[in-house]
Amino acid sequence: MRQLLEDVARADSLVWDAHKWLFQTYACSMVLFRDRKHLAAFYSSDPEYLRDAAAENGEINYWEWGIELTRPARSLKLWLTLQTLVTDQISDMVTHGIDLAQQTESMLRNQPEWEVVTPTQLAIVKFCYEPQRITPQQQDELFLGA
Repeated sequence: MRQLLEDVARADSLVWDAHKWLFQTYACSMVLFRDRKHLAAFYSSDPEYLRDAAAENGEINYWEWGIELTRPARSLKLWLTLQTLVTDQISDMVTHGIDLAQQTESMLRNQPEWEVVTPTQLAIVKFCYEPQRITPQQQDELFLGA
């Protein structure tokens, strides 16, 4: 599937939610920059109420780099996953996810009351349940809980 990501190589920055394919819990994402000089501007915050707490003598205040004003170690879980699973194993797991999505699409296409809305893309299958033998009112009750 590498061909689907060829244009990403030209990006100046990339935001990636690691909880999608890198098997992390929610709230683990990353921002990658081609030029690290953009990193500080991306995460910096300079509200008036914090100006009296400004760093001095080249000291780094990590709270300036996030909206929480704290130092959460959210990246630790991603680092540990990358160290434990290594690239080849993660690649195999992602490929398995793509294969499962393609198998799911194939199975849905063989079911008369299920419609594949768009062809599977990577590990995303978009489908809809469309029962044939019920009235429009029954469909409303089924889908809208009316």
